[in-house]
Amino acid sequence: MNIHFDLLQSSRDLRETLARDGWQLLAEGNDELDASHPEVRDETAARNRLHHLGLLTAGSVRIEFRRKRVSPPR
Repeated sequence: MNIHFDLLQSSRDLRETLARDGWQLLAEGNDELDASHPEVRDETAARNRLHHLGLLTAGSVRIEFRRKRVSPPR
């Protein structure tokens, strides 16, 4: 599960909070970033972690949940 964040305010605290919780930043832009967590397999688990961090309802960020794409078998 990958998470896309649209940053509506300063993102320094968000990056630090995610890093402390084990999230890995995949891509960063001025007003957005993508992250994943090795223990998060689905949207429910992602929502639970982000809620615990106080990010799920934060007004400073919009969150989009993206399933990891799986390559078809060859």
